[in-house]
Amino acid sequence: MASELVADMYDVPLVFGGSSARTELPLTREMFQTGPVAYIQNVLKGEPAGPACRRLMYQGSLKRRIGYRWFWWGAQKRLRLCAWINLPDYVEWDYETIYRVIREELGWQAPEHATEHTDCGIHPVTTYLHNRRFPGLEVRRLTMARLIQAGQLERGEALRRLREEPEEECPEDVMTMFLENLGMTREEFDRCIDAGPRHMQFAPKPSKAWEFARKVKRSVYAALGVRK
Repeated sequence: MASELVADMYDVPLVFGGSSARTELPLTREMFQTGPVAYIQNVLKGEPAGPACRRLMYQGSLKRRIGYRWFWWGAQKRLRLCAWINLPDYVEWDYETIYRVIREELGWQAPEHATEHTDCGIHPVTTYLHNRRFPGLEVRRLTMARLIQAGQLERGEALRRLREEPEEECPEDVMTMFLENLGMTREEFDRCIDAGPRHMQFAPKPSKAWEFARKVKRSVYAALGVRK
């Protein structure tokens, strides 16, 4: 949503993304919900929604391509086209090379912990949540499996790291800050985690036609040797 707001504010015609499905943590809907419009609508059904929430609930696809202002802001109706391209789908995405280049050629340095965004600051909490809910499928284990599939890591090296490098833990100060903002105790938080992936009850149910189309697409890709 932040990228859309900036693109709309400055009439940006082309946006490049950097989310790599080939090397990043593989997640199923049971592990993580990306938040499509229908999911958000199901979660907020019956709840009062202010302008900020309604901004999240416009239907995508055609409206997203044309520009949400055309549909939302009467005094500023206009046609705005913006293309979105995810670079890792088209170029080799090697994190070690990327970090080296931006450090050595662009002078970039990782920010101090105190200057991180809120979502970065509480990232260890998501690791704690994932590892508690899915024991045996810890974040580092899944990430290394993905890197092996992408040809960026040898299986033996991955096994060595898993043996010698401990799994990331959530610092107590981060967990305390997170729970205080939620108004929850640690016991309440753990009970919610142990209750299982209850978010799935809000997941939109795909139509039979959509499922059939996906199966046909996968069959065609497999026949042509196309890797997504």
